[in-house]
Formats: sequence, C-alpha cells, structure tokens
Amino acid sequence: MGIRWKITLIFLAVFLVTLLPVNFFLFNRVDKSLRQADQVELLAEAQKIAEQVRLEPFLMPLPPVGYQASLYWQDEATGFVELLFESPDFLRDQDTLAYTLLQRAEGAGVLTLELARSNARLQDELRTVTSYLVGANALAIVLAAVLIYVVAGIALRPIKQIITVAEKIEATRSFDKVPVPHARDEYATLARTINAMLGRLEQTLRTQTNFFASAAHELKTPLAVMNAELSVALAEAREPRLQELLSNQLAEVEKLNQTIQDFLLVSQLKTETLVVRTHSQSLPEALYGAVRRLKYLAAERQTKLKVTLLEEDVPHVSFDFDKTETVLANLIENAIRYSTPASEVVIELGRQASTVYVSITNQINAPLPPLHELRQEFMKSKALSSGLGMGLWICDRLSALQGHTLELADPPGQFKATLSLPLGDNT
Repeated sequence: MGIRWKITLIFLAVFLVTLLPVNFFLFNRVDKSLRQADQVELLAEAQKIAEQVRLEPFLMPLPPVGYQASLYWQDEATGFVELLFESPDFLRDQDTLAYTLLQRAEGAGVLTLELARSNARLQDELRTVTSYLVGANALAIVLAAVLIYVVAGIALRPIKQIITVAEKIEATRSFDKVPVPHARDEYATLARTINAMLGRLEQTLRTQTNFFASAAHELKTPLAVMNAELSVALAEAREPRLQELLSNQLAEVEKLNQTIQDFLLVSQLKTETLVVRTHSQSLPEALYGAVRRLKYLAAERQTKLKVTLLEEDVPHVSFDFDKTETVLANLIENAIRYSTPASEVVIELGRQASTVYVSITNQINAPLPPLHELRQEFMKSKALSSGLGMGLWICDRLSALQGHTLELADPPGQFKATLSLPLGDNT
C-alpha cells in the first residue's frame, strides 16, 4: 500500500472518529426535541378537551380524529372510581401510542382525563431524520475520501518526481539531479539532500573511473614489453624446465594484460566515452581472432575448442571488429574457465532468419547463479575460481552498444551463450 493510500486512510479514520460521535450527539438532541414537541402538542390537546368537560349536566367533547380519550371521576374520601367516558379500544396498543394524563379537582373528588394518540408520525419523522443523517454522512465520507486522495496526490507530487528521476539514475559520466521544489518545505530539503548525495557519488565514481583508466594506461606499456621479452626468451629457450617457466609467466602476463584491457573498457563504458565504429565485414575473422587469443588458456586447461561453420558462405554483417572480437574472446574464455577439465567447448557460427549468430556451449559440473545475475558487474559463479566477474557484463554492454543481442541459457549440465547480429537490409 502506497503512502497516498495510507494518508487517505489515516485522514478518513480521523474524520470518522470525529464525525460519528458528533452526529450521534446531534441525532440524540433531535430525537429528544421531537419527542418533547410531540408530548407538548398532546398535552395542549388534553388541556383543550379538559376545559370543555362538564359533570352537571355531563358534557364530554369527542377527541379529534386519531386521538383516544378516557375520563373518570374518583371520590377522594371513599376511593370510588366512576368511568365517565372511554374511546373504543382505549390503550389497547401501548407500543404505538403517545400518552398523557391530566387531573383537576371536581367537587369531592378528582377528575382525570387520559389522552393518547398513535406515535407513527413521530416514528416517521425520526426515520426521516435518521435516513438524512446516514445519507449525509455517507456522502460526506465519500467526498472526504476523494478529496483527501486528490490532495494527498498533489502533496506527494514532488516525491513522485524524485522517484522518477531516481529510477533513471545510472552510474554514468554524470547523474541527473532531482528537481528542487520552490516551496521551502521538507520536500525541498529532501531534494537538496539527495542532490548532494548524488554529487558525492558522482565524484566518487569519477575518481574510481579515472583511477582505472590511469592505472590501465600506466600498466599497458610495461606489460607489452614484458610480453615481448618473454615471447623472445621462450622462443630461444632450450631447457624444458626454463620453457615451462617462461610459458607460465607469459600466460600470466597475458592474463594480466586482459585484465588491464577490461579495466579500460569498464572505465570507458562507465563514462560513456567508448567509441564504436561499425561497418560490414566478416564475422568468422573476428571469431578466429578470438580463438587464437585463447589457445594458451585452452591448452593449459586441456580444453578442446571445436569451431563449426554451419554455412559455407556466411554473409557480412555490421559490427565493430575490435569490440566484437573482445566479446567473443570473453565468451570463449568464460566457457573454458567454466567447463569441466579436459572437456570440449563447442562454437557454432550460422545463420537463422534475419540474423547471424555465434553460439558457445560448454559442459559444467557446478550449479550457476540466476542468469540475470551473471550480467551484473563483479558477478561470477562459485565454480569460477579466478577472474573479476566483469566478462559477461562487458559482453552485454558492448553487444548492446552495437545493436547485437546476447542470450544466456543453462540447459542441464551445460552453459550456452549466443551472440546474434542482425543482417543488413541489402543482405
């Protein structure tokens, strides 16, 4: 339940707690006033009749229509009671009659007049008042609920604007700021506080990204020199032990160089400074380039890379060669690292409908986290003992920048990544 509904229910509850007792008090006062007025009217009619009563000769006016009367005289000395007049069925239905009694001294005794009438009119008036009050209260409650809901929505509009902006904020080169209301209230304070926090986050992200970029650039040259020297030394080495040592060092240097490249890509993707240059070219060439880059890792893990072209003549598609080769290399590297030792990684390149695709399938012996989590930064499977966990995130971002689609699947005992590139209109 949202804050708007909570505010509406709270104000409505306060409204009901206040309104219902007041209306109950007013109804009791109206009920009492109507009953008193009815009794006064009945008593006035009784006095009017009593003034016209005579004993000698006996004279008793008939009560008006709807009234019933009883007249009797009681001797005060002996207590003898003589009934002088009584309407038919007098006081036979006590529940529906309003009743009054009027006495006066007459000779040696007391003359008593009892007058009654139906209280149906009084009950009708009370029911009418009740229906009016219930209807008025129901209408007031509905109108109050609608007004409170509308006013709460207007009052919470700055919060909705803050939420809308906050949902669009991403870790890019700059953060969109939350609009600050002109009113000097808590909303404005909240917006300024959030903007200040976003500014600090933006500065932290910029510092982190600059560090990645600077470190990567500083390490590129020494790593390139080390790679060249180790390659030359490995080619000239004759002792098996030295060859093994240099080969291991060269593999570690290449792994470190790949990590530096990932750092550069991360910083460029974060700051949205990565330039993508796409043109129509051969996808198999990019695939073979990625495979060549990972031949040492495949040999180290005794993994066989099986590349299959499902079509002899694969049409050219539009892509950035370096970025797509990086995507394919990262996907193949993940497949090698995730796969069981001494297994086979199947790489297929083919055409389906209006796309050219590359699928990479490997065997796994450990459960994977949810596939959507693998696309997140610094996320990797527990089966992966090394790496930064940035490979699939980089692949996903580079693919999206080029208009390509990266799909992940985990059939039983396998992990499959499929990169799809759309064909051009003239293909």
